[in-house]
Amino acid sequence: MFKFAVIGHPIHHSMSPLLHRTLFELTGLEGCYEAVDVAPDDLDSWLSEAAQSGVMGFNATIPHKVGLLSACDRVSDEAHLIGAVNTVKAHAPTGAVEWHGLNTDHTGFISALSPAQQTKLKETAMVMIGSGGSSRAVALALLDLRPAQLTIAVRNLDRAQATMEKIYAMDDARYQGRTPILAIPLDQLDSTILPPSALVVNTTPSGMTPDTEAMAVSNGFVERLPKNCLVYDLIYNPAETRLLRTARNAGLQTLNGLPMLVGQGIAAFEHWTGASITAEQRQICLERLQAAYTP
Repeated sequence: MFKFAVIGHPIHHSMSPLLHRTLFELTGLEGCYEAVDVAPDDLDSWLSEAAQSGVMGFNATIPHKVGLLSACDRVSDEAHLIGAVNTVKAHAPTGAVEWHGLNTDHTGFISALSPAQQTKLKETAMVMIGSGGSSRAVALALLDLRPAQLTIAVRNLDRAQATMEKIYAMDDARYQGRTPILAIPLDQLDSTILPPSALVVNTTPSGMTPDTEAMAVSNGFVERLPKNCLVYDLIYNPAETRLLRTARNAGLQTLNGLPMLVGQGIAAFEHWTGASITAEQRQICLERLQAAYTP
């Protein structure tokens, strides 16, 4: 029987147990998946306990994604590039458990886009809003779409310097630094002349429950976007943020963060179990989680 977990602090809000219970049901595999509240100072002791209790793999959310870079015995190149680990698998080739970390947020972000959307977005201008949380994984995904220009709008350029340096390093490692990258203060987004953008991604918590009327950008910025632009908000609670509502009212395509959540979880499940999740099974998972968030 498979034994998995998700750790975070706090963790009561996590939808991962529902997702993985659904995946066990759909694949016919036997296993359990529990949410465990682990404080930052308790990470090392929990890893020891997990190894002894037979945990075969686990997901990690705030505040453990960065700490696991050093806590894991091995870390994938992609996780090193992103600077965060969100999925860990137990390996015991010599009897002692080794923890191998990777990052599936990048995969989850891309998997939320249909193949047609991915093709359409290649080599177009893109805007990413924010520099915290999942922004580095998103930036790597955007770089892999080979943007004609990637504009990153942040509240404070000085505070975002570490993230910007990481993004430049990603581009150097993947594409020899050939991607045109522009970093600007968020409050200058309206006044900066940008090429027509095919994709705008919000990685900030602005608009998340309970502050649902907040929006990281102005109405005018959204309304001036080209009609073929996709506005992608990583927030999934509420299902439609003010940003997405404004974009929809302006006639733009919209996408919330739930498909990314499902995609990164499925990538972890496949890595742990060797299962292959079909498009139909992915859709069932998405519908289960959507139902859980319907008031």
